[in-house]
Amino acid sequence: MAKYVSKTYKLEAELVKEYAAACKGAGVSQASVLSATMRRFVARRALIGQIKTTAIRVYRRLLRPGRDHTTTATAVQHQPAQPPA
Repeated sequence: MAKYVSKTYKLEAELVKEYAAACKGAGVSQASVLSATMRRFVARRALIGQIKTTAIRVYRRLLRPGRDHTTTATAVQHQPAQPPA
């Protein structure tokens, strides 16, 4: 079972009012929407970290001694990143 904590954030009053109305209109709790948004943000940041790590690995591999660095850049093909599960 998840452990819950109480947090306080300072937000613009108008945004909070609009957010509460939107959640109420959709019939969902504000906490559930905020939690889902936080999870998406965390997953996106993890994906960005994976992309950076992969890019560094590829860059280092391309710069190994003995490679012809003038043609290497054209040999790299773009592969779209897979979203986190």
